[in-house]
Amino acid sequence: MSHSLGCPHCGQVMTIPDHRAGTRLFCTACNQPFDAPDLAPGGAVAICPSCGAEVAADARFCAGCGAFTGAGLSPGELVRRPALVTLLAVLDAIGGAFALLAGIAVLLLGLSSGDTMSAALALIYLVLGGVSLACAIGLWRLRPWGRTLAIGLAIVGLLGIPVGTIISILILVYLFRPEVKLLFSGRSPEELAPHELALLARASGSGPSIVAIIVGLLVALFLCGIVSAIAIPNLVNAINRGRQKRTLADIRTIALATEAYAVDHRHYPVAATSLAELEAVLTPTYAAALPAADGWRVPFEVRTGDDGSWYEIASLGRDGLPGDRSGGLTTDFDCDVVWRNGVFVQWPEGLQVD
Repeated sequence: MSHSLGCPHCGQVMTIPDHRAGTRLFCTACNQPFDAPDLAPGGAVAICPSCGAEVAADARFCAGCGAFTGAGLSPGELVRRPALVTLLAVLDAIGGAFALLAGIAVLLLGLSSGDTMSAALALIYLVLGGVSLACAIGLWRLRPWGRTLAIGLAIVGLLGIPVGTIISILILVYLFRPEVKLLFSGRSPEELAPHELALLARASGSGPSIVAIIVGLLVALFLCGIVSAIAIPNLVNAINRGRQKRTLADIRTIALATEAYAVDHRHYPVAATSLAELEAVLTPTYAAALPAADGWRVPFEVRTGDDGSWYEIASLGRDGLPGDRSGGLTTDFDCDVVWRNGVFVQWPEGLQVD
C-alpha cells in the first residue's frame, strides 16, 4: 500500500509506500530531506504548508505552528490576491502614473524647444510608465504576465543603489516563492492539487497589515519625491542647454547669410535695426529664411553699421532681458550671447548656472 504526500519544501506530490512512513526521505523534485509522517488513523494525513508538520486532513490550522492550512475552504476561496501583491500593484500604479505625467511634461517641453534629447528622455518615461501600469493591472488580476513584468521592473530597480537594490531584491525573493509562482500560474482553482491549494492558503493567509501597506505607500511617495528633487532640476538644465545650443546654431545661420552678402557687395547690409530689415535684404538670395527667435522664443536683436562696416547679432538669453555685453565667456543661461563681425564675442562655455 502507498499514500500521497506533498514535499514540505516545494509541494511536489510523491507516492510514498506505507512502510516508509516515519522515515527520512528526499524530495524527487528539489532533493531536500524531510521526515515522512506516520500514518494517522484512517490514513487521513496532510502536511502543514508552513512548517511541514503532520496535521489532520480537515484541520484548518496547524497544531504545531498555528499556520492556516486552508482546509474546509473551496478552491475559489483560496485563490485570492495576497495583501503584498496588492501593495505591489498599488505602488506600480502610482509609479506608472508619475512616469507618464513626467514623460508628457518632458515631451511638451522638448517639442517647444526642438530638443531631441528631451524627446528621447520623454520616450523613456512614457515606456516605463506604460509598463508599470500594465504590471499593476497584471498583478491586481493575478495574470502570469503581471508577475513577469514585475520581475523585469525589479531587475531594472537593482540599479537604484542602495535603496532600490535592497527593495528590488526583496521583491524578487517574494515573486520567486513557490506559492507566488503557483498563484500566477494561470491555472484555475479546480486544476490545482490539494497540496497546491495548501500552498495558496499560506500565500493568501499571510501578508502585511494595513499599517504596513500605509507605511509602504508613504515610503513610495517619499522615494518619488527624492527622485523628483534630483531628476527635475537636471532635466530643466538639460532642456536649457539644448535651447542654448539651438540659439548658437541659429545665430551662425544668420551670420553666414550676412557674410555671404558682404562677399558679393564688399560691405555688410547698411543701417539695419531689426531682424526683419536684415531679412528683407538677405532673403531669398542668401538664405531661404532666417530664424526669428532664439531657443527661448525671444526675438534676436540685430544691428548693422550705417556705413556697412560692422554688424551684431545677439540673443537676450533665458530671461529675455538685455544684459552686460562686455564680452568673453558666460556661465549663466540669462546672459546675452553676442556675435559680431564673423565671430562670437560673448558666448557660453562649461556648466551654466540654472
